Formats: sequence, C-alpha cells, structure tokens
Amino acid sequence: MSKSIYIMSTAPGSGKTAVSIGLFLTFKEDGMNPGYFKPVGDPFSDVKVTKADKDVNVIHRMLDRKYSREEICPIFISPTAFLDEIPSEKVNGVKELIKDAFDEMVEKTDIVLIEGNHDYMQFHSLELNDPQIAKLLDSQVVLVSMCKDDGDLDKIIMALEEIRRYKLNLRGIVLTNMSDLQLTKSKDKYESIFQERKVPLLGVIPESKLLSSPTVAEVLEATGGKLLTEDLKEVKDNRVERFVIGAMQISSAISYLRKAQNLGVITGGDRSDIILTAIEIGVTLIVLTGNLHPEVVALAKAQEKGIPIILVSTDTYTTAMNIQNVRIQIQQGETDLCKEQAKKYIEWKKLYS
Repeated sequence: MSKSIYIMSTAPGSGKTAVSIGLFLTFKEDGMNPGYFKPVGDPFSDVKVTKADKDVNVIHRMLDRKYSREEICPIFISPTAFLDEIPSEKVNGVKELIKDAFDEMVEKTDIVLIEGNHDYMQFHSLELNDPQIAKLLDSQVVLVSMCKDDGDLDKIIMALEEIRRYKLNLRGIVLTNMSDLQLTKSKDKYESIFQERKVPLLGVIPESKLLSSPTVAEVLEATGGKLLTEDLKEVKDNRVERFVIGAMQISSAISYLRKAQNLGVITGGDRSDIILTAIEIGVTLIVLTGNLHPEVVALAKAQEKGIPIILVSTDTYTTAMNIQNVRIQIQQGETDLCKEQAKKYIEWKKLYS
C-alpha cells in the first residue's frame, strides 16, 4: 500500500497547489508512481466549467488524463454555502465517499499527494476540515504557508497546535513566496522557533513574480468587471505583475510606466491621457473604475495593440483592494516552474522515509 502526504495551508493563496504540483512532478521524475487527490473541490474556481475545480483541471491534464476528474476529486462543495449543500445527516456519507475514492487512488500509486482546502480550518463546522480528513485518511502532513510578517508566523504556530491536537504525523513546514527580507528573517529567527517546537523546516521558497501575480481572467473575476476589448481567450492567462493607480500627473505617469514590465493600470475612464499613454507604452492590462467608459479612439487603439480593458463599477480604492485579494491559480504552462522550485528549495527526499 502506498503512503500519503496531506498538504494543508494556513490561508488561501499560500502556494499549496504549486507545492503539490512541484512535489508530484519531482516524485515522478525520480521514478515513483505518484498520485494526486483532492478530497473537496471548489465548484466556483473555474468560471468556464460548471462543477470543476481549476487546480483539479490542471492536474488532470498534467496526469495525461490517466485518472478521471471524479477519481481525483470526488466531491465539490461551495466555500460559502456549504451548510445548505451538506446537512449534518449527510456528512458521514461524504466522508465515506472521500475515503472510498482515496482508497482506490492508493491502490494504483506508490505515493499520494493530497491537496487540502483553501485553508486548514475550512469546513470545520462540517467536520470536513483538513486535520479531520487527514486523520480519516491516515495521512502524514506537510504545512504550507506564506510568512510575509510575524503575524503569519502566529498563524503557522496556531495551525501546528491544531495539527498536534489531532495527533497527526507532521513531517514539516514549507514557507513560500518569501521576500529577500523574510528569507533573512527565516534564517535568523523563524528556524529556531520551529526547532524549539521540534518541527522540521522542509523548505523555504523565494518569491516568484510569475506564480504570485494574477492573470487577466482572475482580475476580471475578482472585480466583477466587463471586458471591453479583445477576446478573453487570447489574453486570459497573461500575468499582471504590478498595478499602478493612474491618478498622477501625465509626466510622472510616463516615467513610471516606461520602467515597469507586465504592468496593470487602474484609472478612471475619463483619464484619456493616462489611458492613451498606457496603450502607447504597451501595458498588460487597463482597469477603468467608476463605470466611466473610455473614448472610442482609446478602445480602438487598445484593440489594435491587443491590450485588454476592463470596466468596473467600483471606485479606485475598492477596485485595488479587490485585485489585491484575488486568489491566484496555477496555469497549465507553469507546472515546470513548480517542479524546479520543489527540487531546488524543498528537502523532498525526506518525505520518502
């Protein structure tokens, strides 16, 4: 029988999927026959497919469709209305469904990577949170978390206490998306804190602009906006690494825009000077706030240069916050980068023992 490793995270966007994909491909390259399993999928994470988790779709293609989506992810539950979907009398049935699907995956593989919920306590009121499912499946645990500041460290410590409360076999922690400052702090302070708690630090992954930047499609979904130009299919997977608020003087804006790459501009539709300058320079995305439509000439030029323009009804501040909170997902062409990071920064061979 194969072993299983349950990968859980402290918060959405922690890099759990990137770590799962990276370990899967690394194990496969090392001669193992790995499996991937997601106990509960998010039915709303892929706006193009009903009842489909986008991460599952990426994995499904990565596996060359060796397993069906149902084998990989047996059930989808709304992250916001789960009590309406799963009444208490049906919870045990859901657990049986998850366990049966998992057991089938175990029989076909050497090692199973289990990707948890958006965060380790999601679905706690259904008793379907990550620690409870990990216990149900008798899986070892790897905790994945960003650590942008000491507040994130507190979240990690709280998660460790919860994992130990369930008497789970914790193999270690992987810190992700770490800035240069936090990489230094990890060595100087965080490592000793984990050592005091007898928790191995399996890896520290530096910040990746590619894997931490939203796509045009993700910005469109997060803002509830309307695409005014271009066919979404052509631009939906383009990453936007940085956003600038276009409320500055045009002379200052030109200087800034010329220096940046993969830039998004947030501005009002009445700022034709900013919009036309952004189009001329060739930014990746323009988001127009306050439901203010741009001039026809601006739309035509954006269409000609293949620059998407999104129109939103919210004000500039709200729009910027919506974009900041977007949930970033791995695109099909980015799986090799996930593998490179896992091989380079995670002590993955320790997970074999």
